[in-house]
Amino acid sequence: QTLQLVRIAKMFGFSQDDFGEVMGGTKIPEIIENIESKRFILATPDKLVTLLNAYERTRHGAAITILRRFNFVFDEIHVYNSLMLTSLKYFIRSVREFRPDMRGFYFLSATFPERTWQILKEELGMSEKDRIEGKSFAGEIELAIEPEKTSCKAAKHIAEIIRDLGMTDHSIMIFNTALRAWELSQEVGGNLFVGQDKMSEARREKNFAIYEQNYKCDRPNNILCGSPAIEAGVDFKAKNLVIEESYADSFAQRFGRAGRAGRPCKVLVFSNTLYQLAEDGMLQPQHSRQDFLKLIETHCQQREPTAIFNSLAAYAYYKFWRKEQRIFDPEDLEIMEKLDQKGVDYSPFRGFVPYTEYEIGGQKISFKSLFKKDLPVLPNGKVKGAPSPERYFFANRRPPVYAVYKIQSTPLPPEILAEDDKGKRRVSLCKVKFDLFSQWFWTVLDIDLLDADEESSKGDDNITLQLSDNYRVGGDAPGRVRFFEVDA
Repeated sequence: QTLQLVRIAKMFGFSQDDFGEVMGGTKIPEIIENIESKRFILATPDKLVTLLNAYERTRHGAAITILRRFNFVFDEIHVYNSLMLTSLKYFIRSVREFRPDMRGFYFLSATFPERTWQILKEELGMSEKDRIEGKSFAGEIELAIEPEKTSCKAAKHIAEIIRDLGMTDHSIMIFNTALRAWELSQEVGGNLFVGQDKMSEARREKNFAIYEQNYKCDRPNNILCGSPAIEAGVDFKAKNLVIEESYADSFAQRFGRAGRAGRPCKVLVFSNTLYQLAEDGMLQPQHSRQDFLKLIETHCQQREPTAIFNSLAAYAYYKFWRKEQRIFDPEDLEIMEKLDQKGVDYSPFRGFVPYTEYEIGGQKISFKSLFKKDLPVLPNGKVKGAPSPERYFFANRRPPVYAVYKIQSTPLPPEILAEDDKGKRRVSLCKVKFDLFSQWFWTVLDIDLLDADEESSKGDDNITLQLSDNYRVGGDAPGRVRFFEVDA
């Protein structure tokens, strides 16, 4: 998006020198220089919050300068989950602590979910006169619905359906995991777009450029298979869109990629929820885009651990504002004090998985990658070599990594995400010690107490977790343990 903004800004007399970045990987001297000399700062939300939460005086000073000096434009807020919405609420309050009458907030969104609009009304006193709605130029969408595919041959089945429907020309495919995206790219002959622990940024850009060039030249069999890494912030054109059901916010975002700029689009969705609604006669022959997105929000069965998300998002502001506790809602303050007493650090907020770094290029790789695959690790703990999907997906699986769950340290009760007669799936903020590392880590784990089978073992993170003296789950024991993080 940086390149797109600079290109558009040139029409208004600005140049690339007017823009600075505050993102992951931006060093603190560069951040300070940018906020002191640049007219526009391009930032990621987590980096701004990291500055607020930092211990060093220079980072605190940078955060205060940002809060005091700039107006703020928030893009794509329709995809904000409860974690980001809570963080947005406290970011607005932080700005207004320094500038009580500041009105320079702008929010851009394809749609305005009610819970998002409610926060803006409560925090900024916004009303209908503050909303500007442009005319939608979305094209007509033809929808095909299939139940989710979960067998070991799912990729082959999905590829057959795609071919049968004639959806191989100028197709963007968004799947829930990088592994599924890679499998489909092999089956249909498409290029790949996945996260940075599995693919270098240069290769992602090259694959996307190939897709765009083939689109312009109308070359057949033009396919780009992506993980969740492609669903937000990547502006693409597509005649065909293939998606899987995910959490409601993400699911709606994926639908929003279809029919952009007035172009018609065919959408194939693998969704048990929509398939059941169709079977029950609850889908009409035609829906407006707004009504259909509302239907997804209402009926989508997958949900996030809202209480944990809200608590961690608020906690990121706690150390910065702990002497000004009036900015916190009483229920959030009570939980944050518990987190502080338990010694919870900031790492769970930033992706829920502890990180180490690649040797080359400073790119980051999660513990997840180290646990699942037998990748070469240097004495300093860094992974040897540059990321690539071939290396990641063809690497041998490690023996299970053992971990101990420090139950007495848990400051919040586990949240049940799913429960039926076969067992339950729960998410916990917990303190865990892995046998690969000497210290304890705070993280967020998704623990599935169902019996393991062939397919569920592919979706775990290769962790055997000791829950109590006589009870283990995941890895070489029944059930499944994952870091609660999108596998992009």
